[in-house]
Amino acid sequence: MKSEPRLPDELVNQGGQRPIQDLIVLMSAAFAVLVALVIAVGLLTDVVVRLVPRERESTLLRPVVSAFLDDFGEGEAAHEAHQALQALFDKVRAVVEPMPYEFQLKLACTPMVNAMALPGGGIVVTSGLLKLLRNEDELSFVLAHELGHFVGRDHLQGLGRGLTLGIALGIGIPGVNQALESFSEALLAGHSRSQESEADELSVAALIALYGHAQGAQSALLLLEKASGEQAIDQLDFHRSHPVGVERRQRITQLLEARCWQARGEMTRLSAALMHPCQVD
Repeated sequence: MKSEPRLPDELVNQGGQRPIQDLIVLMSAAFAVLVALVIAVGLLTDVVVRLVPRERESTLLRPVVSAFLDDFGEGEAAHEAHQALQALFDKVRAVVEPMPYEFQLKLACTPMVNAMALPGGGIVVTSGLLKLLRNEDELSFVLAHELGHFVGRDHLQGLGRGLTLGIALGIGIPGVNQALESFSEALLAGHSRSQESEADELSVAALIALYGHAQGAQSALLLLEKASGEQAIDQLDFHRSHPVGVERRQRITQLLEARCWQARGEMTRLSAALMHPCQVD
């Protein structure tokens, strides 16, 4: 039998490869690994944060907080307004879980409607927020809410999870980073919304201790909801760091009913000094 030599098949070394499908599989695997890394390191961050003594946190971050507070705001707060805010803050702090922070309270003259808690013991209340609120109960709710973030160590957890996201995105895998960033932001926002709800619960308990009712909570949230222009559709935004106002008010109503706490009552007039908090007002 005579054999006839033949050239090998041109596809003999390709082995049925599917480059596009293989690339998709590779990118999916890389995305899954990075997502798992973000979740794992985020959970580890929460554990580590709770192991850091509050005193140590306050000592290390106090200079940073002081520098931030000095630069925040667009004008100078009136002395009487700052004293009135400090007095109310001390009153609210007395009914919240004891914490070894040397709190630094800043009344910032800016039209921004906001209050924030900073790692190390800093708390900012803007004049824009004071102009929106109508009574002491509402302001007490806001102050207790910010203190609630220190109880839960939320500020440090947020900082740690943000660093985790930055490290993951720094890996720089083409085509994966954008999806990872979107997923991670939604994950961080969901975690933040949970923290906000826990802080709301603590602040409602503070109102009950101070005034015997929690009408200031619902009232403050309704004002903030209107000021921000929130709509029901905003509940579908998974990148929101705060629950929408209607959701927060519903949860507070459920909390009051579950604990048989009084929802309504007479509210205390806001200090005259706080109604005109800045020297330019």
